[in-house]
Amino acid sequence: MGAGGALVLTHRFGLDSDPYLGDHMIDGKPVLPAAAATEWVAQVVGQGWPGWQVAEVQELRTLAGVVLEAGATREIEIRAKATSHSGPGEQTVTVDIADPTRKAPLYRASVRLVEHLEAPVVDVPQPIEGLRMDPHQTYERMLFHTGRFRLLTEIAAVAPAGVDAMVSPSSLPDWIDAEGEWLFDPGLIDVAAQLAWIWGRTHKQQSALPSRFGRVLRVPGLPKPQGPLSLRFRVKPADHDQSLRYDAVFVDEEGRVRLAMLDAESTLSAALNRIGSERI
Repeated sequence: MGAGGALVLTHRFGLDSDPYLGDHMIDGKPVLPAAAATEWVAQVVGQGWPGWQVAEVQELRTLAGVVLEAGATREIEIRAKATSHSGPGEQTVTVDIADPTRKAPLYRASVRLVEHLEAPVVDVPQPIEGLRMDPHQTYERMLFHTGRFRLLTEIAAVAPAGVDAMVSPSSLPDWIDAEGEWLFDPGLIDVAAQLAWIWGRTHKQQSALPSRFGRVLRVPGLPKPQGPLSLRFRVKPADHDQSLRYDAVFVDEEGRVRLAMLDAESTLSAALNRIGSERI
């Protein structure tokens, strides 16, 4: 703990300590996905403020990202500090994932903590009809994700309104050498971003990388899902042509919400179409 109650954690990213990065490479370089940054932020705050419950990650923004040179490692600092404007029974912690050398933030977010965690109220979108796609062929021909990030089991409908898919949850011990459970499954979060990529390529002829997650909501008290989840990805009006805004709601076979991403945003870019061979 530093001055003023700030918490600072130093971590060195590399393929030995973070092997999942080898499955998320762009132009031959491992890149920390925004989904994993979300979980890092949540875990640090959850450990740093015992007695409080992590309810949601808010306004996570990709500023520069964490990119590793081939075969190299990269040290970062995660800096967290509670704000002074929290309401009764809750508090907000601001977090930066930063480059300690340049003192420049790479990701920035807020984490809302509560004394008593309750299930959020989230509307589940109705199913849609659209283009059915084969997940294996889509990963091979359109996406850059491999290994641990290939969690799509079905792409049932791709339509102007969004995407309906089935997705398998990920397991923490499969990603890093640690035990325990996720607060926010980064595999699931990343699949939502993958659907943004698929939707952008299909309907805008551009690829899309995540730039902001408005709200990522934690759902407490449910056992770990035993089978695939239904993912309802719905496009929202955007502020400009290069922005793809969406909500993504994960629902189990009993109709219960397991995870929700509200007001997320990816940035569309035709230059990223070089990743993956298919042109749609």
